[in-house]
Amino acid sequence: MRFLRALVKDILNNLDSFVLALFLAIVVWLMAVQQEDPIITADLPDPVPVEYVNLGEGLTIFGDPVEEVHITVRGQRSILESLTASAFQARVDLKGLGPGVHTVPIQVVGPKDVKILRVRPPKAVVHIEPLAQKEVPVRVEVLDVPPLGYMVRTDAITVEPMTVTVKGPAGQVSKVTAAVAEVFVQGRRSTFKTRVVLSPRDEENLPVFGVTVEPSTVEVTVPIEQQPGYLEVPVVPRTVGKPAPGYRVSSISVEPATVTLRGSPETLQRLPGYVETEPLDISGATGDVVERLPLKVPPNVSILGSKTVQVTVRITPLEGGKTVVRPLKLQGLPDGARVILPIHSVQIILAGPLPKLNSLRPEDVQVILDLSQVTGEGVFTLKPQVLTPADVRVETIIPEEIQVEVRMPTPTPTLTPTVSNTPTVTPLPNVYRPGTGNQTAGGD
Repeated sequence: MRFLRALVKDILNNLDSFVLALFLAIVVWLMAVQQEDPIITADLPDPVPVEYVNLGEGLTIFGDPVEEVHITVRGQRSILESLTASAFQARVDLKGLGPGVHTVPIQVVGPKDVKILRVRPPKAVVHIEPLAQKEVPVRVEVLDVPPLGYMVRTDAITVEPMTVTVKGPAGQVSKVTAAVAEVFVQGRRSTFKTRVVLSPRDEENLPVFGVTVEPSTVEVTVPIEQQPGYLEVPVVPRTVGKPAPGYRVSSISVEPATVTLRGSPETLQRLPGYVETEPLDISGATGDVVERLPLKVPPNVSILGSKTVQVTVRITPLEGGKTVVRPLKLQGLPDGARVILPIHSVQIILAGPLPKLNSLRPEDVQVILDLSQVTGEGVFTLKPQVLTPADVRVETIIPEEIQVEVRMPTPTPTLTPTVSNTPTVTPLPNVYRPGTGNQTAGGD
Protein backbone atom coordinates (compact mmCIF):
# COMPACT_ATOMS: atom_id res chain seq x y z
CA MET A 1 0.00 0.00 0.00
CA ARG A 2 2.83 2.34 0.84
CA PHE A 3 4.48 1.45 -2.49
CA LEU A 4 1.34 2.40 -4.45
CA ARG A 5 1.03 5.73 -2.61
CA ALA A 6 4.68 6.47 -3.32
CA LEU A 7 4.24 5.65 -7.03
CA VAL A 8 1.20 7.95 -7.36
CA LYS A 9 3.03 10.70 -5.53
CA ASP A 10 6.02 10.31 -7.82
CA ILE A 11 3.81 10.50 -10.96
CA LEU A 12 2.04 13.63 -9.70
CA ASN A 13 5.33 15.28 -8.88
CA ASN A 14 6.59 14.55 -12.45
CA LEU A 15 3.29 15.17 -14.32
CA ASP A 16 4.65 18.20 -16.12
CA SER A 17 7.56 16.16 -17.46
CA PHE A 18 5.22 13.39 -18.69
CA VAL A 19 2.96 15.84 -20.50
CA LEU A 20 5.91 17.57 -22.10
CA ALA A 21 7.39 14.26 -23.26
CA LEU A 22 4.06 13.16 -24.73
CA PHE A 23 3.67 16.48 -26.54
CA LEU A 24 7.17 16.25 -27.96
CA ALA A 25 6.54 12.68 -29.12
CA ILE A 26 3.38 13.75 -30.95
CA VAL A 27 5.22 16.65 -32.59
CA VAL A 28 8.03 14.37 -33.74
CA TRP A 29 5.49 11.86 -35.14
CA LEU A 30 3.62 14.58 -37.02
CA MET A 31 6.86 15.90 -38.49
CA ALA A 32 7.84 12.42 -39.64
CA VAL A 33 4.46 11.87 -41.26
CA GLN A 34 4.63 15.30 -42.91
CA GLN A 35 8.02 14.50 -44.39
CA GLU A 36 7.01 11.07 -45.72
CA ASP A 37 3.49 11.99 -46.93
CA PRO A 38 3.16 15.80 -46.95
CA ILE A 39 -0.11 17.69 -47.25
CA ILE A 40 -0.30 19.38 -50.65
CA THR A 41 -2.70 21.47 -52.75
CA ALA A 42 -3.53 20.33 -56.29
CA ASP A 43 -6.02 20.78 -59.12
CA LEU A 44 -8.00 17.67 -59.99
CA PRO A 45 -6.85 16.74 -63.52
CA ASP A 46 -10.31 15.78 -64.80
CA PRO A 47 -13.49 17.90 -64.58
CA VAL A 48 -16.43 16.78 -62.43
CA PRO A 49 -19.81 16.53 -64.23
CA VAL A 50 -22.62 18.70 -62.83
CA GLU A 51 -26.00 17.19 -61.98
CA TYR A 52 -29.18 19.30 -61.75
CA VAL A 53 -31.60 17.94 -59.14
CA ASN A 54 -35.07 18.69 -57.72
CA LEU A 55 -36.43 20.40 -60.84
CA GLY A 56 -40.11 21.12 -60.34
CA GLU A 57 -42.75 19.09 -62.16
CA GLY A 58 -43.80 20.52 -65.52
CA LEU A 59 -40.57 22.53 -65.82
CA THR A 60 -37.52 22.13 -68.04
CA ILE A 61 -34.08 23.68 -68.34
CA PHE A 62 -33.50 25.75 -71.45
CA GLY A 63 -30.17 26.71 -72.98
CA ASP A 64 -26.72 25.41 -72.14
CA PRO A 65 -26.15 25.41 -68.37
CA VAL A 66 -22.80 24.50 -66.82
CA GLU A 67 -22.04 20.83 -67.53
CA GLU A 68 -18.80 20.37 -65.54
CA VAL A 69 -16.60 22.08 -62.97
CA HIS A 70 -12.90 22.08 -62.13
CA ILE A 71 -11.90 21.84 -58.47
CA THR A 72 -8.83 22.52 -56.33
CA VAL A 73 -8.31 20.20 -53.34
CA ARG A 74 -5.97 19.82 -50.37
CA GLY A 75 -4.86 16.62 -48.65
CA GLN A 76 -2.09 14.10 -48.22
CA ARG A 77 -0.10 13.52 -51.37
CA SER A 78 -0.68 9.76 -51.37
CA ILE A 79 -4.46 10.34 -51.33
CA LEU A 80 -4.52 13.08 -53.96
CA GLU A 81 -2.38 11.06 -56.37
CA SER A 82 -5.04 8.34 -56.54
CA LEU A 83 -8.06 10.66 -56.73
CA THR A 84 -10.34 10.68 -59.80
CA ALA A 85 -13.35 12.78 -60.76
CA SER A 86 -15.65 9.88 -59.87
CA ALA A 87 -14.84 10.43 -56.17
CA PHE A 88 -16.69 13.78 -56.25
CA GLN A 89 -20.29 14.85 -56.86
CA ALA A 90 -21.24 18.28 -58.19
CA ARG A 91 -24.91 19.21 -57.85
CA VAL A 92 -27.15 22.19 -58.48
CA ASP A 93 -30.26 22.09 -56.29
CA LEU A 94 -33.26 23.59 -58.11
CA LYS A 95 -35.78 22.91 -55.35
CA GLY A 96 -38.46 25.61 -55.14
CA LEU A 97 -37.31 27.46 -58.27
CA GLY A 98 -39.93 28.46 -60.84
CA PRO A 99 -39.75 29.79 -64.40
CA GLY A 100 -37.08 32.41 -64.98
CA VAL A 101 -33.31 32.85 -64.91
CA HIS A 102 -31.61 31.85 -61.63
CA THR A 103 -28.03 31.90 -60.34
CA VAL A 104 -27.51 28.85 -58.14
CA PRO A 105 -24.35 27.76 -56.27
CA ILE A 106 -22.70 24.51 -57.35
CA GLN A 107 -22.27 22.16 -54.38
CA VAL A 108 -19.36 19.72 -54.54
CA VAL A 109 -18.82 16.88 -52.06
CA GLY A 110 -15.93 14.43 -51.94
CA PRO A 111 -13.94 12.13 -49.64
CA LYS A 112 -13.80 13.11 -45.95
CA ASP A 113 -9.99 13.24 -45.84
CA VAL A 114 -9.83 15.72 -48.75
CA LYS A 115 -10.63 19.42 -48.40
CA ILE A 116 -12.24 21.21 -51.36
CA LEU A 117 -10.64 24.66 -51.62
CA ARG A 118 -12.12 26.05 -54.83
CA VAL A 119 -14.80 25.25 -57.43
CA ARG A 120 -14.62 26.77 -60.92
CA PRO A 121 -17.17 28.10 -61.80
CA PRO A 122 -18.71 28.39 -58.33
CA LYS A 123 -22.25 29.10 -59.62
CA ALA A 124 -24.52 28.06 -62.47
CA VAL A 125 -26.92 30.30 -64.37
CA VAL A 126 -30.07 28.27 -65.00
CA HIS A 127 -32.90 29.26 -67.35
CA ILE A 128 -36.07 27.44 -66.27
CA GLU A 129 -39.16 27.38 -68.46
CA PRO A 130 -42.50 25.57 -68.38
CA LEU A 131 -42.51 22.31 -70.33
CA ALA A 132 -44.83 22.36 -73.36
CA GLN A 133 -45.71 20.21 -76.35
CA LYS A 134 -47.80 20.46 -79.51
CA GLU A 135 -48.45 18.70 -82.80
CA VAL A 136 -47.10 20.18 -86.03
CA PRO A 137 -47.39 19.05 -89.67
CA VAL A 138 -44.53 17.40 -91.57
CA ARG A 139 -43.38 19.28 -94.67
CA VAL A 140 -41.18 17.69 -97.37
CA GLU A 141 -38.56 19.82 -99.11
CA VAL A 142 -36.84 18.53 -102.28
CA LEU A 143 -33.38 20.12 -102.30
CA ASP A 144 -32.16 19.27 -105.82
CA VAL A 145 -33.40 18.02 -109.19
CA PRO A 146 -33.44 14.62 -110.93
CA PRO A 147 -31.52 13.94 -114.17
CA LEU A 148 -32.46 15.87 -117.30
CA GLY A 149 -35.70 14.57 -118.78
CA TYR A 150 -37.16 13.53 -115.40
CA MET A 151 -39.40 15.37 -112.98
CA VAL A 152 -40.57 15.04 -109.37
CA ARG A 153 -44.32 14.78 -108.86
CA THR A 154 -44.32 17.14 -105.87
CA ASP A 155 -48.10 17.00 -105.67
CA ALA A 156 -47.94 13.22 -105.16
CA ILE A 157 -45.25 13.08 -102.45
CA THR A 158 -46.47 11.18 -99.40
CA VAL A 159 -45.15 11.08 -95.84
CA GLU A 160 -45.87 8.80 -92.91
CA PRO A 161 -46.76 10.01 -90.30
CA MET A 162 -48.11 13.35 -91.50
CA THR A 163 -47.90 15.06 -88.06
CA VAL A 164 -45.42 14.80 -85.18
CA THR A 165 -45.17 16.05 -81.58
CA VAL A 166 -42.72 18.78 -80.57
CA LYS A 167 -41.65 18.96 -76.89
CA GLY A 168 -39.48 21.38 -74.94
CA PRO A 169 -39.46 24.81 -73.29
CA ALA A 170 -42.72 26.62 -73.88
CA GLY A 171 -41.01 29.61 -75.50
CA GLN A 172 -39.22 27.40 -78.04
CA VAL A 173 -42.16 25.11 -78.72
CA SER A 174 -44.33 28.12 -79.55
CA LYS A 175 -41.91 29.05 -82.37
CA VAL A 176 -42.20 25.72 -84.20
CA THR A 177 -44.65 25.74 -87.12
CA ALA A 178 -43.58 22.56 -88.97
CA ALA A 179 -41.17 19.64 -88.98
CA VAL A 180 -39.23 19.56 -92.25
CA ALA A 181 -38.02 16.42 -94.05
CA GLU A 182 -35.25 17.27 -96.54
CA VAL A 183 -34.98 14.92 -99.55
CA PHE A 184 -32.31 14.61 -102.26
CA VAL A 185 -33.27 13.26 -105.71
CA GLN A 186 -30.04 13.72 -107.69
CA GLY A 187 -29.44 10.68 -109.93
CA ARG A 188 -32.92 9.26 -109.23
CA ARG A 189 -34.90 8.09 -112.25
CA SER A 190 -37.81 6.30 -110.59
CA THR A 191 -40.08 6.53 -107.55
CA PHE A 192 -38.30 5.75 -104.27
CA LYS A 193 -38.87 5.62 -100.51
CA THR A 194 -36.50 7.00 -97.91
CA ARG A 195 -36.42 7.56 -94.14
CA VAL A 196 -35.57 11.13 -93.20
CA VAL A 197 -34.63 12.82 -89.91
CA LEU A 198 -36.95 15.75 -89.12
CA SER A 199 -35.86 19.31 -88.39
CA PRO A 200 -38.16 21.63 -86.36
CA ARG A 201 -38.62 24.97 -88.17
CA ASP A 202 -40.20 28.33 -87.39
CA GLU A 203 -42.42 30.42 -89.67
CA GLU A 204 -39.31 31.74 -91.49
CA ASN A 205 -38.13 28.15 -92.07
CA LEU A 206 -35.22 28.60 -89.65
CA PRO A 207 -34.23 25.73 -87.31
CA VAL A 208 -35.57 25.87 -83.74
CA PHE A 209 -33.14 24.55 -81.12
CA GLY A 210 -33.79 23.15 -77.67
CA VAL A 211 -36.82 21.03 -78.61
CA THR A 212 -37.33 17.36 -79.46
CA VAL A 213 -39.46 15.83 -82.20
CA GLU A 214 -41.35 12.56 -81.67
CA PRO A 215 -41.03 10.50 -83.76
CA SER A 216 -37.72 11.90 -84.96
CA THR A 217 -37.92 10.31 -88.45
CA VAL A 218 -40.60 9.80 -91.11
CA GLU A 219 -40.85 7.70 -94.28
CA VAL A 220 -41.14 9.76 -97.46
CA THR A 221 -42.26 8.42 -100.86
CA VAL A 222 -41.07 10.55 -103.79
CA PRO A 223 -42.62 9.81 -107.23
CA ILE A 224 -40.29 10.50 -110.18
CA GLU A 225 -41.44 10.25 -113.79
CA GLN A 226 -39.98 10.85 -117.23
CA GLN A 227 -41.11 14.10 -118.78
CA PRO A 228 -43.22 13.89 -121.97
CA GLY A 229 -41.03 14.17 -125.08
CA TYR A 230 -37.97 12.70 -123.34
CA LEU A 231 -36.69 9.12 -123.35
CA GLU A 232 -33.62 7.68 -121.66
CA VAL A 233 -32.17 4.71 -123.56
CA PRO A 234 -29.06 2.53 -123.18
CA VAL A 235 -26.10 2.86 -125.54
CA VAL A 236 -25.18 -0.31 -127.46
CA PRO A 237 -21.56 -0.32 -128.72
CA ARG A 238 -20.82 -1.96 -132.08
CA THR A 239 -17.48 -3.60 -132.96
CA VAL A 240 -16.06 -5.08 -136.15
CA GLY A 241 -13.15 -7.47 -136.64
CA LYS A 242 -11.49 -9.92 -134.30
CA PRO A 243 -8.50 -9.68 -131.95
CA ALA A 244 -5.17 -11.29 -132.87
CA PRO A 245 -4.92 -15.09 -132.61
CA GLY A 246 -4.58 -16.15 -128.98
CA TYR A 247 -6.59 -13.15 -127.72
CA ARG A 248 -10.26 -12.57 -126.96
CA VAL A 249 -12.71 -9.79 -126.03
CA SER A 250 -13.30 -10.06 -122.27
CA SER A 251 -15.61 -7.05 -121.82
CA ILE A 252 -17.04 -3.95 -123.49
CA SER A 253 -18.05 -0.85 -121.51
CA VAL A 254 -19.60 2.49 -122.47
CA GLU A 255 -19.42 5.82 -120.68
CA PRO A 256 -22.06 7.16 -120.31
CA ALA A 257 -24.08 3.95 -120.45
CA THR A 258 -27.34 5.80 -121.23
CA VAL A 259 -28.35 8.95 -123.07
CA THR A 260 -31.55 11.01 -123.08
CA LEU A 261 -33.35 11.53 -126.37
CA ARG A 262 -35.77 14.36 -127.11
CA GLY A 263 -38.53 14.25 -129.68
CA SER A 264 -42.23 13.91 -130.13
CA PRO A 265 -43.88 11.21 -128.01
CA GLU A 266 -44.94 9.41 -131.20
CA THR A 267 -41.39 9.36 -132.60
CA LEU A 268 -39.88 8.22 -129.32
CA GLN A 269 -42.43 5.45 -129.03
CA ARG A 270 -41.33 3.99 -132.40
CA LEU A 271 -37.64 3.77 -131.40
CA PRO A 272 -36.14 0.33 -130.68
CA GLY A 273 -35.29 1.31 -127.09
CA TYR A 274 -31.53 1.80 -127.56
CA VAL A 275 -28.98 3.86 -129.51
CA GLU A 276 -26.00 2.34 -131.33
CA THR A 277 -22.49 3.72 -131.73
CA GLU A 278 -20.54 3.89 -134.95
CA PRO A 279 -18.54 0.63 -135.33
CA LEU A 280 -15.17 0.23 -133.57
CA ASP A 281 -12.55 -1.84 -135.43
CA ILE A 282 -10.66 -4.25 -133.14
CA SER A 283 -8.98 -6.31 -135.88
CA GLY A 284 -5.64 -7.77 -134.75
CA ALA A 285 -5.80 -6.12 -131.32
CA THR A 286 -3.53 -7.54 -128.59
CA GLY A 287 -4.46 -4.99 -125.93
CA ASP A 288 -7.34 -2.80 -124.78
CA VAL A 289 -8.97 -0.55 -127.38
CA VAL A 290 -10.36 2.76 -126.08
CA GLU A 291 -12.00 5.25 -128.42
CA ARG A 292 -14.61 8.01 -128.40
CA LEU A 293 -17.35 7.19 -130.89
CA PRO A 294 -20.29 9.19 -132.27
CA LEU A 295 -23.83 7.93 -131.76
CA LYS A 296 -26.20 6.98 -134.56
CA VAL A 297 -29.00 9.47 -133.95
CA PRO A 298 -32.42 8.42 -135.29
CA PRO A 299 -34.25 10.87 -137.58
CA ASN A 300 -36.35 13.61 -135.93
CA VAL A 301 -34.65 12.94 -132.59
CA SER A 302 -32.01 14.97 -130.74
CA ILE A 303 -29.64 13.92 -127.97
CA LEU A 304 -29.38 15.93 -124.78
CA GLY A 305 -25.77 16.54 -123.85
CA SER A 306 -22.75 15.05 -125.64
CA LYS A 307 -23.35 13.19 -128.89
CA THR A 308 -20.31 10.94 -128.41
CA VAL A 309 -19.51 8.21 -125.89
CA GLN A 310 -16.29 6.51 -124.80
CA VAL A 311 -16.15 2.81 -125.63
CA THR A 312 -13.59 0.55 -123.93
CA VAL A 313 -12.98 -2.96 -125.30
CA ARG A 314 -10.92 -5.16 -122.98
CA ILE A 315 -8.65 -7.57 -124.89
CA THR A 316 -7.10 -10.41 -122.88
CA PRO A 317 -4.95 -13.40 -123.90
CA LEU A 318 -6.55 -16.80 -124.11
CA GLU A 319 -5.55 -19.07 -121.25
CA GLY A 320 -3.81 -22.37 -121.93
CA GLY A 321 -1.49 -24.98 -120.49
CA LYS A 322 1.92 -26.40 -121.33
CA THR A 323 4.10 -29.21 -119.96
CA VAL A 324 7.89 -28.82 -119.95
CA VAL A 325 10.83 -30.83 -118.58
CA ARG A 326 13.65 -28.87 -116.99
CA PRO A 327 16.95 -29.93 -115.36
CA LEU A 328 17.61 -29.39 -111.67
CA LYS A 329 19.99 -26.61 -110.67
CA LEU A 330 21.71 -27.04 -107.30
CA GLN A 331 22.07 -23.94 -105.17
CA GLY A 332 23.74 -23.39 -101.79
CA LEU A 333 25.81 -26.62 -101.89
CA PRO A 334 28.27 -26.82 -98.95
CA ASP A 335 31.95 -26.56 -99.97
CA GLY A 336 33.40 -29.90 -101.01
CA ALA A 337 30.10 -31.73 -100.55
CA ARG A 338 28.93 -34.34 -103.03
CA VAL A 339 25.26 -34.76 -103.90
CA ILE A 340 23.62 -37.93 -105.15
CA LEU A 341 20.30 -37.30 -106.93
CA PRO A 342 17.75 -39.96 -107.85
CA ILE A 343 16.65 -37.82 -110.83
CA HIS A 344 18.20 -34.90 -112.66
CA SER A 345 15.10 -33.22 -114.12
CA VAL A 346 11.45 -32.61 -113.25
CA GLN A 347 8.23 -32.28 -115.22
CA ILE A 348 6.37 -28.96 -114.85
CA ILE A 349 2.78 -28.20 -115.88
CA LEU A 350 2.39 -24.48 -116.61
CA ALA A 351 -0.67 -22.28 -117.20
CA GLY A 352 -1.07 -18.75 -118.50
CA PRO A 353 -1.72 -16.66 -121.61
CA LEU A 354 -1.25 -18.72 -124.77
CA PRO A 355 1.02 -16.14 -126.48
CA LYS A 356 3.42 -16.26 -123.55
CA LEU A 357 3.34 -20.05 -123.29
CA ASN A 358 4.02 -20.41 -127.01
CA SER A 359 7.02 -18.05 -126.85
CA LEU A 360 8.68 -19.67 -123.82
CA ARG A 361 12.41 -20.44 -124.18
CA PRO A 362 14.17 -23.21 -122.21
CA GLU A 363 16.03 -20.67 -120.07
CA ASP A 364 12.76 -18.91 -119.13
CA VAL A 365 11.81 -21.73 -116.75
CA GLN A 366 14.38 -22.75 -114.13
CA VAL A 367 14.13 -25.38 -111.40
CA ILE A 368 16.19 -24.64 -108.29
CA LEU A 369 17.04 -27.17 -105.58
CA ASP A 370 18.14 -25.13 -102.56
CA LEU A 371 20.70 -26.91 -100.35
CA SER A 372 21.60 -23.89 -98.21
CA GLN A 373 19.68 -25.26 -95.21
CA VAL A 374 21.34 -28.69 -95.36
CA THR A 375 23.78 -29.35 -92.50
CA GLY A 376 26.03 -32.38 -92.42
CA GLU A 377 25.68 -35.66 -94.21
CA GLY A 378 22.51 -37.63 -94.72
CA VAL A 379 19.39 -38.00 -96.83
CA PHE A 380 17.17 -34.92 -97.06
CA THR A 381 13.75 -34.35 -98.66
CA LEU A 382 13.64 -31.07 -100.57
CA LYS A 383 10.98 -29.28 -102.63
CA PRO A 384 12.18 -27.84 -105.94
CA GLN A 385 11.45 -24.18 -106.64
CA VAL A 386 10.36 -23.13 -110.14
CA LEU A 387 11.13 -19.67 -111.55
CA THR A 388 8.82 -18.54 -114.39
CA PRO A 389 8.14 -15.30 -116.30
CA ALA A 390 5.38 -12.95 -115.19
CA ASP A 391 1.80 -14.13 -115.83
CA VAL A 392 2.93 -17.75 -116.17
CA ARG A 393 1.74 -19.95 -113.30
CA VAL A 394 3.04 -23.29 -112.05
CA GLU A 395 0.15 -25.73 -111.72
CA THR A 396 2.06 -28.93 -110.84
CA ILE A 397 5.64 -30.14 -110.31
CA ILE A 398 6.34 -33.85 -110.85
CA PRO A 399 7.70 -34.98 -108.48
CA GLU A 400 6.87 -32.37 -105.82
CA GLU A 401 9.64 -33.61 -103.47
CA ILE A 402 13.09 -35.06 -104.13
CA GLN A 403 15.25 -37.13 -101.76
CA VAL A 404 18.83 -35.87 -101.86
CA GLU A 405 21.82 -37.70 -100.38
CA VAL A 406 24.62 -35.40 -99.26
CA ARG A 407 28.13 -36.71 -98.59
CA MET A 408 30.81 -34.55 -97.06
CA PRO A 409 34.50 -34.91 -98.12
CA THR A 410 36.78 -37.20 -96.03
CA PRO A 411 39.43 -35.13 -94.21
CA THR A 412 43.06 -35.74 -95.45
CA PRO A 413 45.28 -37.09 -92.59
CA THR A 414 48.17 -34.86 -91.49
CA LEU A 415 51.64 -36.61 -91.41
CA THR A 416 53.89 -35.87 -88.41
CA PRO A 417 57.70 -36.10 -89.23
CA THR A 418 59.84 -38.51 -87.09
CA VAL A 419 63.12 -37.16 -85.64
CA SER A 420 66.14 -39.53 -86.14
CA ASN A 421 69.76 -39.32 -84.88
CA THR A 422 71.07 -41.04 -88.03
CA PRO A 423 72.72 -38.53 -90.39
CA THR A 424 70.89 -38.09 -93.65
CA VAL A 425 72.89 -38.13 -96.87
CA THR A 426 71.63 -35.52 -99.29
CA PRO A 427 72.38 -36.37 -102.92
CA LEU A 428 73.92 -33.65 -105.03
CA PRO A 429 71.86 -32.35 -107.92
CA ASN A 430 72.37 -33.57 -111.42
CA VAL A 431 74.98 -31.29 -113.05
CA TYR A 432 75.57 -31.17 -116.75
CA ARG A 433 79.33 -30.83 -117.46
CA PRO A 434 80.24 -29.50 -120.85
CA GLY A 435 82.66 -31.73 -122.87
CA THR A 436 81.93 -34.87 -120.91
CA GLY A 437 78.75 -35.64 -122.72
CA ASN A 438 77.11 -36.90 -119.55
CA GLN A 439 75.68 -35.82 -116.26
CA THR A 440 77.47 -36.53 -112.96
CA ALA A 441 76.58 -35.98 -109.40
CA GLY A 442 78.63 -33.50 -107.52
CA GLY A 443 80.43 -30.24 -108.21
CA ASP A 444 83.41 -28.09 -107.40
